[in-house]
Amino acid sequence: MVYAEGFAQTHPGLGIYLPHAWIVRTDETVLDPTWDDAAGRAYLGLPIADCRMWPVEGGGLLQDIDRVLPLLRDGFPSSALADHGLPLMTDDTA
Repeated sequence: MVYAEGFAQTHPGLGIYLPHAWIVRTDETVLDPTWDDAAGRAYLGLPIADCRMWPVEGGGLLQDIDRVLPLLRDGFPSSALADHGLPLMTDDTA
């Protein structure tokens, strides 16, 4: 399983997304202990493979200015992101 962080749809069918974190299982389904498993819920985020980057004191990686500024400036280390989920855009849809 991999920690992921980004934005999640609060209720299926509503266009309201909030900063959120969840777990991506090995079969690429979401495990979200915060919200129910309502059909149609959407998650958009980054699966973080490097567990040293996972927040442990609360708060989110992308919401904490001290954590996110170096990532915005320098980018993620090459091994930090996991290859999970679906791409937002492919060469066929660009």
